[in-house]
Amino acid sequence: MDVTGIYSVLWYCAAFPGNSRALHLSGFGRIRHRVGLLDLLGPRQCLGIGLGVLALWAGWGGWRTHSRVSDWSDELTLYSSSLKATPNSHVLAYNLGVKYGEAKDSQRSEEYYRRSLRLYPGYFAAKVNLANLFQKQA
Repeated sequence: MDVTGIYSVLWYCAAFPGNSRALHLSGFGRIRHRVGLLDLLGPRQCLGIGLGVLALWAGWGGWRTHSRVSDWSDELTLYSSSLKATPNSHVLAYNLGVKYGEAKDSQRSEEYYRRSLRLYPGYFAAKVNLANLFQKQA
């Protein structure tokens, strides 16, 4: 593989990071075809483009990692952002109910226990915790 072929692979991996075809040898033909424009350029231009794309990819990866780490800063933030991504998860709704209960926010705790039970009416742990919450309020 010549120099522009190597940069073609780098370009494709950076441009389509979620594409698993970039990891298979059979995909290299498609990679080469999609970025064949690099063959029209000289090695110096390809190096500049390749390094630029690599820098953009690294910057995007750093930003994405930072945003995911901030999601994991505490359990409430993690469960809330996860529940936005999977709104039909009775377990995440239950976990939020537990965390709000630990934070002494009984109104939100009840809200998430009820949501958990709406999603899965037979969820025993949510029933028990909701009953315990009502008992504490009485």
